[in-house]
Amino acid sequence: EAEVDNFRAALAWSLLDPGCLEAGLRLAASLARFWFLDGYVVEGNEWLEKLLAQAPVGRARGEALSASGFLLLRRGEPVTARPLLEEAVALARALGDKGLLTFSLLYLGELHVQFHDLTGAHAALEESLALTREAAAPSYLPPYRVLYNLGELAEVEGDWDTAVSFYEQSLRQARARQDGFCNVVLRRLGQVAMNRDDLVTARTHLYEALVVARDWGNGSWSTAPALAHLACLETAEARPQRALCLAAAAIGLREKYQARPPPTDAARLETVITSARAKLGEAAAANARAHGHALTFAQAVAYALDCASNGTTATRVGSTLSPRETEVAALLSRCATNREIASRLIISQRTAKRHVENILLKLGMRSRAQIADWAREQGLLAAD
Repeated sequence: EAEVDNFRAALAWSLLDPGCLEAGLRLAASLARFWFLDGYVVEGNEWLEKLLAQAPVGRARGEALSASGFLLLRRGEPVTARPLLEEAVALARALGDKGLLTFSLLYLGELHVQFHDLTGAHAALEESLALTREAAAPSYLPPYRVLYNLGELAEVEGDWDTAVSFYEQSLRQARARQDGFCNVVLRRLGQVAMNRDDLVTARTHLYEALVVARDWGNGSWSTAPALAHLACLETAEARPQRALCLAAAAIGLREKYQARPPPTDAARLETVITSARAKLGEAAAANARAHGHALTFAQAVAYALDCASNGTTATRVGSTLSPRETEVAALLSRCATNREIASRLIISQRTAKRHVENILLKLGMRSRAQIADWAREQGLLAAD
């Protein structure tokens, strides 16, 4: 963030000096995730568009095409993204560049899913997955990211069992890498649980997604979709005011980072808003919407997790802990610190802290001491 002006100066210079054009293309492409995560999606696309207008055929052009396609997908503009990603894939094949091909296919597969071209999506994603398992794959595109997209594809096809299988594989691998991408996978698991009317499991996954997003500082880009899913959950549980407030918060945060929701998510939000307005009346609905839209990232997360801190639904949600969380709860019964938990379970202190916070959410509790008392009552005593 502190270097934004320096990046702008470097990119502007590369447009003026032909000898610096390739460096500018590579810089702009490498900044794609920064543009997205920090709310500069429109500006990032504008830089890439200007650079691509002058770019000759080569790897740098391919990287910029793929990066621009990625940002356009995040802006909800798949039609504009399509020719860029198709050119990126073709160029990667012509160059024999497996690294460029790997992530270009991933984005093209995502685009095919949005167009409901399921055959094209399968082909692109399965090839991308195979490439991630080769040595040539870029380090920032591990297999679990493609497994996630294969899960989305299965979900679109209505095959929820296969979707869950892909998501769970992705989540296990992401957890092993301690990657904040876990929050993205947890959101989808929450949605599938809602599809199956398992609202307790849905809330568990969505709460954890918010906690991971908060802890990793992912900000509004990862929080807005989770809030949208929680808004649907509140609708299903007949809480229209909370549903509308969360929906408005999701919309407000998306506006902040200049992105539109995918069509399916947009349709879900519209259903939430329409249902809530019908139940609340225009005045109350307007107030709830205004309140939600004005929430900051931190306020939106706190509001969304309010059910957990008040011990309402979360008390039901948290009655079942994961095997790892059960181990952590048992250690807390002996008043273990995060350092001691990390040492005992061979995990990082940050991971130990996250497990404790997830347990607090699931059990609807406020302190480690409450977890310790609960663990003793359940007979969860750690071995010496």
